[in-house]
Amino acid sequence: MSENDLVVLLVQARANNERDAITGMLLYAEGAFLQCIEGPEYNIADLMGRLELDPRHTNFRVIHESHCDDRRFDDWTMGFRAVSAADVEGVLARVDVPRPEGGTALELIERLGRSPG
Repeated sequence: MSENDLVVLLVQARANNERDAITGMLLYAEGAFLQCIEGPEYNIADLMGRLELDPRHTNFRVIHESHCDDRRFDDWTMGFRAVSAADVEGVLARVDVPRPEGGTALELIERLGRSPG
């Protein structure tokens, strides 16, 4: 995916997410995406259906789903960060497994998304 393709994707995602009251963080590494999305259950289900049908998405899967009262990314219609493949592997290694030294996968996504640079 080119840098221009990423920009177009983010502009579209942010507009759709604002319309649908969805917030989140998108991590990108070497052609792969890892995303955390938050919002009303119906809107999330609708978004998931659109993503699964989008031909740009391959190997699409949900690695964790939960309900929460407070959003972690309430200030972003879609935060974005290019990260290393090792960062993504670190997140995946923590899915549903809290670790004292690194926290949960969601905490690591939040930390990576909010880190400078």
